[in-house]
Amino acid sequence: DDELDVCQMFKVFLERKGFQVRTCLNALDAVREFRSERPDVVLSDYQMPEMSGLELLVVLKGMDSAVPVILMSGAADMRSAVEALKADAFDFLKKPIDSKALLQVIETAVRRAREGSSPDKGVEAGSVYGPVMHSLTGAKQDISFLQIHGPLDERSIPRLTSAFAKIFEDRVLKGKAIISLKNVDYINN
Repeated sequence: DDELDVCQMFKVFLERKGFQVRTCLNALDAVREFRSERPDVVLSDYQMPEMSGLELLVVLKGMDSAVPVILMSGAADMRSAVEALKADAFDFLKKPIDSKALLQVIETAVRRAREGSSPDKGVEAGSVYGPVMHSLTGAKQDISFLQIHGPLDERSIPRLTSAFAKIFEDRVLKGKAIISLKNVDYINN
């Protein structure tokens, strides 16, 4: 979003919900950020200077067609929403954004994106726990397969801690586990 206050509001809200958030004040910076660290989901304003959200959507889809891009606007009409959805936007939200609806759309986008980057052959689809996807594999479905998505650094510790706490709480782990780092391009300590 080209408004700093809007970016900060979304950042604070989503980080409190356990997401790691990067903000950009224009689409050109967003493209550069996307190249350096591919996010699970992109949330973009529709009307911005230099490049519109729709143009950003097309550029990002050209770089990675699987990335879910959610566009939002306070001034766009139905025609804009239809154009965005035809260009493969994951969703189009009208401002002011309902926080519960936004969270639901983002969680659905993350889940579908991770299901689309399906686990290795022989692994059944599983449950998403934030940055960790759990599924079962093996002839008797007796091995837990854990895929960890995203960077592993001090900022990811709260999300990973929460994910593993939920995995243990749900008692889904089997006697043996395989951990796969998927799309992890940065590990610190």
